[in-house]
Amino acid sequence: MRLLLVVNGLFVLHFSSFLMAENKMNTLAEDCFHEWTMRGWTIGEDQTPASQLKPFSDGIQRICQLRSELHAEDENVSPYIEGRLAEIAPYVFSGDEEAIKQYILKLKERRSGAYYSGSFLSD
Repeated sequence: MRLLLVVNGLFVLHFSSFLMAENKMNTLAEDCFHEWTMRGWTIGEDQTPASQLKPFSDGIQRICQLRSELHAEDENVSPYIEGRLAEIAPYVFSGDEEAIKQYILKLKERRSGAYYSGSFLSD
C-alpha cells in the first residue's frame, strides 16, 4: 500500500511539473503574441492591421508557440518575435515547423554576432 502511495506521489509530482512547464510555455506564447500585436504591423496598400487578418495572426501565434518551446530548451532563444515583417512573412503561412525553427535559431546566431542589425538574412 505504501509503495502504491509513493508511486502515486511521484506520478503527481512529475505530472504537476509537466503542467507547470506547459503553462509557462503557453504564457510565453501568449505574451509573445500580445507583444507582437502592439507593434502595429500593417499589410497591403490599405494598411490593414496584420493582427486583424486571421491567417496572418494564426501564423504568428504558431511562431510564438514554437519560439516558447525553443526558449524552454535554450534560454538564449528569445520567446518574442524578432526580425522585420518582410523577413518573417514567408514563415507565417508556412506549415513547415522545422523551417520555422531553423529560421528562429538562425536569428539567435545572428543576434549574438557583432554585425547583426536586424536586417534581412543573406543566406
